[in-house]
Amino acid sequence: MVLNLVAMVCLAIPVLPSRALAAAASSATSASTGAKAEKEHHLKAKYHRAFQAMIHDITNLDKTFAFAELAVQVGDYEGAISAFERMLLIDPNLPQVKAELGALYMRLGSYRMAQSYLQSALASPNVPAPVQVHIKKLLAKVKERLQPNHLFGSLTFGARFQSNANAGPSSSLVQVGGSLATLSNQYTSKRDWNAFVLGQATDIYDFQTQGGTTLETDATIYGADQQREKQVNVGFAELSMGPRFKLFPSAIVNATIKPYGIIDIVTIGHARDYWAGGAGLDVTKLLTPTISLDLVSELRDRIFRNSSELPVNDLQTGLQSYSRIGLAEQVTPRLSFLEAIAFTNNRAKRKVYANREYAGTLGVTYRYVPAFALEAGGPWVASLVGTHTITPYATPDPTVNSNVSREDKDWELDFSITIPVNQRLALVGGIGIFERGSTLPNYRFTNKYASVALTWRF
Repeated sequence: MVLNLVAMVCLAIPVLPSRALAAAASSATSASTGAKAEKEHHLKAKYHRAFQAMIHDITNLDKTFAFAELAVQVGDYEGAISAFERMLLIDPNLPQVKAELGALYMRLGSYRMAQSYLQSALASPNVPAPVQVHIKKLLAKVKERLQPNHLFGSLTFGARFQSNANAGPSSSLVQVGGSLATLSNQYTSKRDWNAFVLGQATDIYDFQTQGGTTLETDATIYGADQQREKQVNVGFAELSMGPRFKLFPSAIVNATIKPYGIIDIVTIGHARDYWAGGAGLDVTKLLTPTISLDLVSELRDRIFRNSSELPVNDLQTGLQSYSRIGLAEQVTPRLSFLEAIAFTNNRAKRKVYANREYAGTLGVTYRYVPAFALEAGGPWVASLVGTHTITPYATPDPTVNSNVSREDKDWELDFSITIPVNQRLALVGGIGIFERGSTLPNYRFTNKYASVALTWRF
C-alpha cells in the first residue's frame, strides 16, 4: 500500500476541443516514436557491423574495443564482457579494459568478479589519476554490495496547507434519504495546516548465493497533526517482508519475483480506523537497459473499528485486492517517465461501502544541476505526476439516495521539486490539486494544497 503524499498526473486525458490540436499532438507523438525507433535501428546496425569487423580481424584491439562499447549501448553486456576478456588474452596490461570489465560485472551483480578486475586495474602501473579515482569509487560500491546486509531509507519532516482539509462537500446542499438538505457549517470545507512526519526504511539481506536471493523488509510510518481539524488527523504504518529471487533465470533474463507478507494499521483522529494483514507478489523485469516493468498483486483482510466520529465504521470490514502494472523508462540520464494502471476491489460487510477503483498514472521526472549549485549533494529533481481514478460503488445508500449509486471520479495533479542541501539532506516543496466529481453532491469537493519539508536520507 503506497501512501498518497505526492499526487500523480492523470492517465486518461480529456478529448481536446480542437481536432487540429489533436491531430498535431498525434503527429508529434508519431514523429518522436519514429525518430526513436530509427535511432535504435541505426545503433543496432552499427553493432552488427562492428561485430563482423571484429570477427574478421580478431587480433585487432581497436575493432574489439569498438564492438564492446557498442555492445554496452545495446544492452549486450555478456557480449561486451567476452570482447574485453579476449582483449586481455592478447594484452594483459590494459587497466582501462579491466576497469570496464569491473563496471560490467557490477551491472550483472557479479561483485566478486567486479572486485577482482577493479583491484587488478588499480594495481596496474601508470594508471592516470582520474582513472584511479573512478576505480576507487567503483571499489567502494562493490565493497558495500558485498556486505550481506544493507539498510537505507529516509526521514521527512514538513508542513502542509490544504484548502479543504476535512474533504467537506463543495456545496452545503446535500442529499439525505433522497431529499435535499442544508449541511451544517460544522461539516463544510475547512482550510487548515498540518505538521507531518514520514519515515521509510528498507533492509536487504543478501544470502550471497549464486542465484542472488535476498530477504527484503520494507517499513513505512506517517503521521499528520492538523492545527484545528483534529478529527482528520491521520496515522499510518506498514511493514512488509519477503524473499526476492530470480524468476526462471534460464528462460527469462533480468526478472525477479518477491512473495511477501503485509501488516497495516491506520488511525483517524487518534482512533484506530482499521488494521489489516495480507500477502503480496511483486514481479520485476528489465525489458531493455532503460525500461523496467513492475507487476504487483496484493490481498489484505481489513478489519475496521468503530469510533465516536465513525460509529458504523466496522461495516467497511472486508477483503481488499489490489493489482498494478507499471512501466518506468529512463529516456535520458536526466529525463524519465512513469506509466501505471491499477485496480482495487474493496469488499465490505455492508454492500453500500463496497466499491471498485480503476486508476491510471502518468509521471515525468527531470534531474538537473543549476550552475550555482555545483557543490551541492546531487541534482535537483522536478516531478510532475498525477492520477485519474474512477470508483463505482456496489449499491445505492438509502440514507443518501436509494435510487442513485455513488460513483466518484477523482483527478489529481502534483508538482514537486527536491533541492539537495548536501549528500543526505534535501529541501522538498510541492503544490497540487485534488478534485472529486460524484453522482451525489455529498461527495463532490476540491482540495488545493502546498507543502514544504526537509528530508534526511540514510
